[in-house]
Amino acid sequence: QSRYGQVARYDSNYSLNNPNSWQFFDTTQINYSSRGFFGAILYKEFIYFIPHCKAEGIYNGQITRYNRNKNFTDFNAWSVCNTENYHSLSKGYIGGAIIGGYLYLAPYETAPGVQSGLVIQINLNEPSIWH
Repeated sequence: QSRYGQVARYDSNYSLNNPNSWQFFDTTQINYSSRGFFGAILYKEFIYFIPHCKAEGIYNGQITRYNRNKNFTDFNAWSVCNTENYHSLSKGYIGGAIIGGYLYLAPYETAPGVQSGLVIQINLNEPSIWH
């Protein structure tokens, strides 16, 4: 079963049941693998969505980030970095932290029932890794 990349944003100036309170963006529009997140981390002007699995049993390392200084539905506000480009076991994350400009992601599963993987350190000050 596929996972989704639908991100919802709530405007707290309105009530929860007001349709004007909500905006939506499907991250698979920028990259098909940008889906199946397991949490997000806010750091400076960016929100980093933690990659977990894009379909049942198919784990990924596609970090997706949103620049809060840009329009939520603007494709240029979104970018990706695939940790699997660094190592094939760099995927299936379940949490993370940002310390000193570095994003650290904690692995959970790299395959169904396989609790292994790599903690990865991403330098957030390196613009060339984001596409």
